[in-house]
Parts: sequence; structure tokens; C-alpha cells
Amino acid sequence: MKKIFSVLAVSFLALFALAGCDDGGSDSDTIRVGVNYGTTGPYATYGTSSVEGTKLAVKEINKNGGINGKKIELVEMDNKSDTNEAVNIATKLTTEEDVVLTLGPEVSGNTKAAISVANKNKIPLISPSATDDKVTVNKDGSVTEYGYKMCFNDSYQGKALAQYAIAQGKTKAVIYGDSSSDYSKGLTKAFEEEFKKQNGTIVASENYVEGDTDFNAALTNIKGKDFDVLFIPGYYNEAGLIIKQARTQGINQMILGADGFDSPTLIELGGTENLKDVFFTTHFSIAEENKDIDNFIAAYKDEFGKEPDAFAALGYDLGYYMADSIERAGDDITPETVNKALSDTKAKFSGITGSFSMGKDHVPVKTIKIVELQAGEPVNVVNFDVK
Repeated sequence: MKKIFSVLAVSFLALFALAGCDDGGSDSDTIRVGVNYGTTGPYATYGTSSVEGTKLAVKEINKNGGINGKKIELVEMDNKSDTNEAVNIATKLTTEEDVVLTLGPEVSGNTKAAISVANKNKIPLISPSATDDKVTVNKDGSVTEYGYKMCFNDSYQGKALAQYAIAQGKTKAVIYGDSSSDYSKGLTKAFEEEFKKQNGTIVASENYVEGDTDFNAALTNIKGKDFDVLFIPGYYNEAGLIIKQARTQGINQMILGADGFDSPTLIELGGTENLKDVFFTTHFSIAEENKDIDNFIAAYKDEFGKEPDAFAALGYDLGYYMADSIERAGDDITPETVNKALSDTKAKFSGITGSFSMGKDHVPVKTIKIVELQAGEPVNVVNFDVK
């Protein structure tokens, strides 16, 4: 496997050699980190990619000396994309496995449930991809003490997509969202508010629920409307089929989506011939020209025999950010000292998904990327500045 480093990797790996740390697990030579993802179930591609990205990062870190000679040990468990199982695993990791922090889950609902366990047991949790605005917010509006994310919020994605559509001259939108999903509801609300603010018109709204496979009736209604952009705030399982059925019906307008589109399964379900003029927000794309990204892609392909997606890239950056935070925790590595390092808003991190500082709301401040698909292939990536 090729030896690679993210933008920050060289600098903080060098710092690791200077830092001391106490035992973070049952073995004095290891620092134990919990891993709570759905590598089976409906969101398996997200969870699998995230775990693979983190495992690649940890392999590189350990190969280069670990943290002051201590190796990172990942304690991996599959939550099967199920909320109850995510809570069970969060409980097991934080009460029985002697971890200093946990990584995942990957989707917002499961992450919010797991964070409640993290707060209760005072073990920090970082999700690479839980974009719901409420993930790091308690019911009383305060910031959750032990919960963090590596990604932007849904409101940020929805706002970006609305501004991008207007910038492309699209002023009449139809929204076809998942009424059973908080993810979809959050995106819809943000897109609709910003689109109207930018003098756009929401022509119509239709809804489906998770697990639906036949969308033709709603698409027939949509086809008869006067619109120039179709926004589908949802996950790849349904979005791929919606795109295929929409194109089959002759709906050829621009299609917008969020990071839930970012899965090879979208292409499998939608068909390459139908994935044209499709745009979605994301954190990373293989189409972006960057030396560090090229190196990451090569190493990931060497390790797993396939190209990485955005979730693999977020998982990879999370592996290095996790290590960076442990290093910044100082000589006494405990869940509390690691949590303090994570909440340090002054600490900068540069990775392949971009550079960021951790905001006071435990959400990173970072640039958003918009990917264009033609014939199922990413042909252009825009680093979009949201106003």
C-alpha cells in the first residue's frame, strides 16, 4: 500500500512523537476507540465506507508510530442501521470497552440517539456525516456537551442548493421529499425558505416515505407542472429510483439533491443513462483535482479495490482528526481531556474534505462542494460559498 498523508497528517504525526499519554485502554500499548456504524441494513454503504476510511487512516497512523508509540485500537460494532441497536452499542462501548471516545453513527437519527448515551456516560462521540441541525443541540437549545460532527448541517446544504439553483437561472422548483425522514424535512425547510428569499417559486411539493419503490403517480403530477428544477431531499435508495422513473417519464429538468445522493447505489438504481443534469451537495468528490485527494484515492483503491466516496473520505478525515484530538489532549488521555480538545474552537484541521475549525455549536465551519453528474459520472465539482 502506498504511504500517504492528508494535508495535516505529516505535521501532527511529527507532534505525536513529542506527546506523552497514559493508558487509554486495557493494554498499555493501545488507545481504544469505539466504532458504532451500520455496516449492514438500509444505510450499509454509508457505514461501510465510513469504517473503511477510518481504518485506512488508523493503519497509516499506526504504521508511522501511532501516538507517542501507542497504537490506536478500533473496537468495531455493527448497529445494523437500527436506532435501538445504535443505542445498545453506544452503551456497551461507553460502559464496557474502556474507550476514550466513539466514532459514528453515520446517519442523523441514530447519531442523536447515541449522543444521549455519550452525554450520560461522559464519553465524547463524533459523527462524520450526521447532517441534521439538531444532532449537536439538546432539547433546551443548548449545545450537547459530548457530541460532535465532521460535516455541515442540513440547513447549510439546503441553503446552498437553493442559492446554486438561482445562480443557474432556475426560478421554479418542485420538491419531492421523504415525509418519514427528519433529514428530508430539514433539507426541505431550508431549501424552501432560501429559494423564496431569492425570489424563486415553489411550484409544487410531493411526498414519499422510506421504502417506497413506485413513484410514477407523483411524477405524473409533477410532469404536468411548469418548473425548471426538481429537488429530491432524500437518501440514495429512493432517490435513484425516483430519478430513473422521472427520466423515463420525460422529466428532463435539472435535479438537485444533498449528500444522501452520494453512494454508488444511486447509480446502480438510477442507471447511468438517467443520471444526467443531476447536482448534489457533498463533502468530497473523486472529480476534484488535488494532489492529496489523488493520493488518498490511490491508497484507498490499493486497500479496498474500489474508489472512495464522500463517506469514505469523511471517515478518513475523522480518523486523523480523532488522532489529532487525542494528541492535543496532552499527557493525561481520558474522555474528559479528549472532549476538551474536541471542543477547542481555535484548533484548525486540514484534511481531504477541506479545512475547518470546530464551531462552538460542535459543527465544523467549512466549505461545501456541489458535484455535477452526467451519464452517471462526476464531471465537475464546485466549491460553493454560501452567502
